Amino acid sequence: MKKILLVVFIIAASLLLLSACSEDMPSSVESGYSVSGIVLSDDEPLEGVAVWSGGEIVATTDANGVYSATGLEKYSSVSFKLEGYTFSPASYTVTGDANDYNVQATVASPPSEDDPSDPDGPDDPDVPDIPDLPEEPDEPDPPEPDPLTAPAEFFAAYAADGSRVIGFDADPHTEEISVSVEKDGHILSAKAALDDGILDFGETTVNFDVTETEECFEIVFCADGLAALLGGRFSITVTVSAENMLSAESGSFSCDLAVAPPRISTPVLENGILSWTATALPDGCVFAVLANGVKVAETSASSIALADTDLPVPEGASLSIAALVDGIPVAFSDLLDL
Repeated sequence: MKKILLVVFIIAASLLLLSACSEDMPSSVESGYSVSGIVLSDDEPLEGVAVWSGGEIVATTDANGVYSATGLEKYSSVSFKLEGYTFSPASYTVTGDANDYNVQATVASPPSEDDPSDPDGPDDPDVPDIPDLPEEPDEPDPPEPDPLTAPAEFFAAYAADGSRVIGFDADPHTEEISVSVEKDGHILSAKAALDDGILDFGETTVNFDVTETEECFEIVFCADGLAALLGGRFSITVTVSAENMLSAESGSFSCDLAVAPPRISTPVLENGILSWTATALPDGCVFAVLANGVKVAETSASSIALADTDLPVPEGASLSIAALVDGIPVAFSDLLDL
């Protein structure tokens, strides 16, 4: 009986031991999984990237950046390596097949030049960056100077005292005038600032007056000396100039001051009638009545009622009469102050 119990006990113990051993033995690891995809760097395929798993290279990317690793164990790690690059994601844990596991590669930052093996002595201080010098601004192109307006509105006439005068309008910015007089190839020239009031032609001098208006300079000079020197007939050209402005030259104006001078007497005002007398006027003359230099009437007669003028005559005005041929003055009277 004891022998039977001993045998039963040994069998039972053996079964218990076998059962315990069975619980401690691990089950076999699942394998045979695959991982594939593309490795890109700046959206371009990256060739030669090693795919590691289980401590060995299981695949390498081709020219298209494509890799394919097979026979991988479940829960194993897959990583990517190529000198000079870092990868994102850095690794992948196998949990099943992954056929589109794409990876981005980034060029790694260069290693620090500091040598950790040489702890002696402090590091050299960083040299501050030298700021770039500001670029010299380009010199702006100088502005184009404005042009002056060429002289115009020339006239040659006789004053009330019989003297010969030449006048013209000049640009209001004029600072200096140059006058050239020519007859039969003989040329006389003179230059003067407006403030000078005199032109020196060498063979004769000419005085001139300047009246400034809102629109121009009115310049009148006595031409008796030029008329006597050149026989009364000549042409004149005037150039105006000013600092920082372009000069301008008039056209040639022909003067004929050789005939007997036409004369207009000083006007007389009686009973509202303004009258005057004229002598030696050329044919076709008309008379302009001027009040303070402004034309208020034009007539072919030698008198006019002030009440009939085209424009009213201001009180206290200075009146004068001008003889015109085709709108150009040929003679002037003296002034009559009301």
